[in-house]
Amino acid sequence: MEKLKNRWVQLALCVCVFILISAPQYQWALFVKPLLEKFNHPLSELQIVFSLVVVCMTFITPLPGYFHDRFKSQFIIPLALIMRAARCILASK
Repeated sequence: MEKLKNRWVQLALCVCVFILISAPQYQWALFVKPLLEKFNHPLSELQIVFSLVVVCMTFITPLPGYFHDRFKSQFIIPLALIMRAARCILASK
């Protein structure tokens, strides 16, 4: 029974990490208009950035799977949360 409980906790933590990591894709619509107004670039140029993010996330996704197989969730989840926090701090400047 303990092993089953542990798996549910790991699943819940992985879902939380996925939500934190994928949030920029879903928030894009909120930032388009302010970015266009601030930088005065055409929408087509701004859209390139979003496209690159989606493409990079698509092709980089197998890498975390490899690291998970090698290092297990107990190291990967805290690392992902630290990286997410650092990204938020760096993006706020």
